Amino acid sequence: MAELTPHPVAQMARRIPAAARATRTGAQSTTSALQRLPDSSLRWLAAASIGLAAGLQISGAPRLTRWVGMAPALVIGAALALRPPEPVATAAVLELVPAHAPGEVRSS
Repeated sequence: MAELTPHPVAQMARRIPAAARATRTGAQSTTSALQRLPDSSLRWLAAASIGLAAGLQISGAPRLTRWVGMAPALVIGAALALRPPEPVATAAVLELVPAHAPGEVRSS
């Protein structure tokens, strides 16, 4: 008797959840790695990506190729937008206020 093989679409449907999890995990690790880079590095990377895409546009490259050139800038922009805000250091704020003794009157 011939063994029935599952339909290729059914095989793909079974693999979708694992592929989605792997994609989400990879995107999260890439985003967190980018968020640890200094702003200046991220700006340079984004500028290089935009420059590449502009060069591809000027040279008449196919649309898909231009999007591939622009993709890193989009990912970097998302990482910057999703970066948690940095807390304000208390010491930095206190340095702005001149120190004076209690009860001392400041002259303006």
